[in-house]
Amino acid sequence: MLQYLINITDNTFVPAMIMALLSATIAKSIPNYSKKIILFGFIVGFIAALAYAVLKRNTGFAVREYYDLGVVIPWVIIAIPLIIAICLQKSTYNRTAKFFFTLLFALSIGLISAQCLPNLMLYPFEFSVGMDSIFNHDYLFKWVGYGVALLVILLTGLFVYHTCGQLSTRFVFAITSLSIVIFTLQNSINILQILIVRRFISSQPWMMKLVIFILGHVNFFTFIFIAIVLCLAIVLYIKSKTTSLVGSNPAQIRKLKAQLRSDRRCALMIMAGTAITAYTVTRARYIF
Repeated sequence: MLQYLINITDNTFVPAMIMALLSATIAKSIPNYSKKIILFGFIVGFIAALAYAVLKRNTGFAVREYYDLGVVIPWVIIAIPLIIAICLQKSTYNRTAKFFFTLLFALSIGLISAQCLPNLMLYPFEFSVGMDSIFNHDYLFKWVGYGVALLVILLTGLFVYHTCGQLSTRFVFAITSLSIVIFTLQNSINILQILIVRRFISSQPWMMKLVIFILGHVNFFTFIFIAIVLCLAIVLYIKSKTTSLVGSNPAQIRKLKAQLRSDRRCALMIMAGTAITAYTVTRARYIF
């Protein structure tokens, strides 16, 4: 149970948070088409991940390192244009630019999905390995660990998306841009690690030190994103506590009170989700 609770959290938390932030940015930038853009990007990424998972499961043709390079390198290439698109989204009204931004947003969602979904698809096939039958407690507990981790991360991502919707556009764009930079740094280190392992490049001392540091601190980027998400939750909670109850009539004031209570609950749920995640990748890993 703990094995897959930890594995799913390790592989999914950071991509889920960056996807939630990007989705919120898309919703603020292109509100009329945001759902279509997000859905299209996710479907493209899902198809790519499914194709890899099928090949990996049934053939010896698929090599994960090559697949990762095919997904991560395009992300590193589009990272800077993506940040520029986010910064310029509210200041340009050119149709060609809007179309380019839309494709860029859809591609970014697709690449994140393609990067994290293969493991989610392949892990269930490992549950019954070494078992005489699937009708036993071990098999059930593995599913429980898998499901609980996935549920916690999905709910945290949804609450992050909702939180971004309640905060200022400029603040959300700044946090998303920072997250993209950090996620790109993580992916760049992954590329470097793959190139060294596959002997595509000769390793330099500084490269080895960097890779060894990341391998020795496997939760480094997870905790960075936990801090980013907590920052959003704290800002929303403070906003819900300091907003003045002003309205033209009692009905509007009641509506505002209900919204502020909802915002506080959302912030507290994010804090709970990040606390569970932090416990999973630290104490639970030690127990396991």
